Amino acid sequence: GNGGPAYGSALQPVEVGSSGGGVYVDGWLAGTGGTGGGAIHLVVENELTLEGTISANAGPGGPDKFGGGAGGSLWIETGRLAGHGALRATGSDGAGAGGGGGGGRIAVYYREAAEYAGFPDCHLAGGGGGGEPSGQPGTLGFFDVSRDNGQPSLYVPRDRFAYPPQAVVRLAHVSVGTTTAPEARLEL
Repeated sequence: GNGGPAYGSALQPVEVGSSGGGVYVDGWLAGTGGTGGGAIHLVVENELTLEGTISANAGPGGPDKFGGGAGGSLWIETGRLAGHGALRATGSDGAGAGGGGGGGRIAVYYREAAEYAGFPDCHLAGGGGGGEPSGQPGTLGFFDVSRDNGQPSLYVPRDRFAYPPQAVVRLAHVSVGTTTAPEARLEL
């Protein structure tokens, strides 16, 4: 089948990823779909120092023919973001006649992130398809809420960030891409 799309809120993601489909061949189960990624809403009042990985990745399916699971959601709110760690919500691969699972959603709200160097290591890729289309990539947005006017700045370091249909968000500043990830894009 077709690869999966990204879904749920890109601004306040809370959806768990859906599982991929299994396949029956001649009445026998030929594969169990990949598991969907979980959902994490993490609120850290002062500082989040991330040196490892926070993930809501989809799990693999098996053994032969199956669809990939969808990536889950990470919604992080913190005063200060620091460290070199990564955030991930990737879809898993499909196999046989199964498409890949869609990437998840990550939204990070912070007041300061000058000490955070993990932007390039954050991933939301859709899973690869087993001869079928890959899942769509998810969305990633870092929102600087240090201005007290209610209008955050949006930083999109890689992949893409797509607003949900009919969303209204007032932004004070938008940065898309980095010198190491110039392929980043913002879809409005």
